[in-house]
Amino acid sequence: MSDPADSGDGRDLAPADRLAALSEADFYALLGDLAAARWGESEGWTVDLSPPSPRSGIDVVLEGDGERRLLHVRQYPQSRAVGAPDVREVAALRDPRNLDRVALATTSSFSGAAREAARERSVRLVGPGELMEWAESAGVELPRPSPGSGTDVDSDSDPHSDSRGAAGRERARGRERGRERGDDPADASVPERAAGRYAGYWPAALGERALEVVGALDDLGDFDYEVRHADASTELRCRAGERVPVRVRFTETSFLVFVAAEGRPEPVVRLTAYRERQPPVSDLLAELRPAVERALDG
Repeated sequence: MSDPADSGDGRDLAPADRLAALSEADFYALLGDLAAARWGESEGWTVDLSPPSPRSGIDVVLEGDGERRLLHVRQYPQSRAVGAPDVREVAALRDPRNLDRVALATTSSFSGAAREAARERSVRLVGPGELMEWAESAGVELPRPSPGSGTDVDSDSDPHSDSRGAAGRERARGRERGRERGDDPADASVPERAAGRYAGYWPAALGERALEVVGALDDLGDFDYEVRHADASTELRCRAGERVPVRVRFTETSFLVFVAAEGRPEPVVRLTAYRERQPPVSDLLAELRPAVERALDG
């Protein structure tokens, strides 16, 4: 297996800009394709991806030849370097998760303290240049960035400000509608209540589509629902027996539906608050229905 190698300080700006321009869902899809091609197909290792965490972190767990390795990837904007706390957090996973090797990758850069912490804890660092090289060598092409996608937002800025133009202003109006409404209908389904927690933050077009999509989940499968709240997101897990074929992730700026495909979650529905135009619900359900059917039959 090709071992994630230390790529230095990660200051290759062109690759960083290209990776940061991808939406969260597109970046997740890119990592899935990259991991499958580089380690799964070529070397026969088992590849497992976790859905993105609230802090834009994705775990790529690789198993084979009696080893278990973790590549943790942070999709950060150029304005936010990976720091020593990030390295320590990833290093702390080694024992509880029985990991033989740990690597930390980012789309931005590593601070000096992060590099020192990585040396002390035997964590390999992978910058955007290395990620791009992996993709190119594996024959994986980057998705074309969607208008308004990307994560290049100053970490100190107000995420609810109107600096993003019409989408930001509409999101602010949506929050006001949510405060005025302030209700959580008792007769709403579990998915609808989970979506309702964020509907007040979203532009009207996104909120309407998200509510219609989650409202259709009961028709797509006989699911038991499990809701997990984090500081910056909510995950709705749609269980079918022991399996979780569908996961829905809500944040204040996005709505994502992941459906299991060949053992790993794939993003099927991707809506963000920064797009002026949202796809029609009919198109979203036309993609979601067959994906869920395949996941349930698999």
